[in-house]
Amino acid sequence: MKAIFFLALFFSFNTYACRTDSISIVRNTSLSLKKKEGKLKSMLSQDQVFGLPFSYLGKRGCVDRTGKLSSVVIKTDDKVSREVVVGFPETKFKKIKGRDHHFAILDSKEGVESLHLLTVTCVEQEVLFADSIVLNLIDLQKSPARDLESIQINMMIATGAAAHHLSSHFKLSDIYSSLLEVNQSTEFSGLDKPSVITSSSIRLPGQSYFSVSSSMAAKDLCRTNNLKNLEQFSASPTNPSFANSRFNIEYKNNLLLIN
Repeated sequence: MKAIFFLALFFSFNTYACRTDSISIVRNTSLSLKKKEGKLKSMLSQDQVFGLPFSYLGKRGCVDRTGKLSSVVIKTDDKVSREVVVGFPETKFKKIKGRDHHFAILDSKEGVESLHLLTVTCVEQEVLFADSIVLNLIDLQKSPARDLESIQINMMIATGAAAHHLSSHFKLSDIYSSLLEVNQSTEFSGLDKPSVITSSSIRLPGQSYFSVSSSMAAKDLCRTNNLKNLEQFSASPTNPSFANSRFNIEYKNNLLLIN
């Protein structure tokens, strides 16, 4: 079995409670491979708790943000199946109020279904944080994976000047950009926050996953007209882009369940 882990942490603290004077990041990744009764099962789970201080109109506050990804791939002699659970980031505010907006769009091309997830955390019309997640899913029943033993995980966290240098890693997919109205003259000055960026990339049989979180995302994402344009793709059981998927996709309690 082969597993590759890369982890770069610029800040790591032992507290889960957000503070108005420091950044805290706790990220846990677990991997297990089990073989029993002719079945080979790989189980991957990643959880993150992120505390971010910020100020708005001179008032200091902070947020706790949590997220989850887990994947199970089961291989037998004649069958390969997979289950994925994605938790949209959830934000708990302290001192200052804000709101999360979750969106999901499924795009199908040449036998691969790409699930594009976007979470925007807003304070009024300003962007506090944004998360872009892309899951590429292949039907393992029709295209059996041959390399169940090959799993790759890469993670990165940066703050300050390093985060500014890596900020280009956050890119909205074209599928979202086409729905947005970007006003180059828009100026906001009420929100002050640290420069932070995190990213993860995971490769499993029949699946690749890429996630980027950034406090330096485009400020127009929280404008009322843009949120209205994206509203049709809000994360919900009735999301229209799920209707034609070959996978069973369910939304429940802020989780996407895919199998």
